[in-house]
Amino acid sequence: MTAAGRLTGPLPQPFRHPPHRPPAAPAPPPRAAPSPRSAMCQPAAELCLHCEREPASHYLGLCAACASSAGILRCYTRHRHWTPAWEAHLRRLTERARRRLPLFPEPGEP
Repeated sequence: MTAAGRLTGPLPQPFRHPPHRPPAAPAPPPRAAPSPRSAMCQPAAELCLHCEREPASHYLGLCAACASSAGILRCYTRHRHWTPAWEAHLRRLTERARRRLPLFPEPGEP
């Protein structure tokens, strides 16, 4: 430091994040026989995902009445990060809630 309190020498460079690179996709596992858990991921009678009373007639799995409501439609619109695995996870949680089971079981429970 100099007497005036100023730094001497080169200025520090600002931190720059490395360029974004998407993670490498893992190789898909070999196909196995369907598990009993995968059956729970499929809707049983293709009922509306929201009211669960009317048959689904909309491409998002909603009945005509629920699909006509902008607020309900916004809740079920698929987003960029909405994957089939996430959809299956939400359906499993919905089924557990319907049966009044804990949503996140302790290790070792089904």
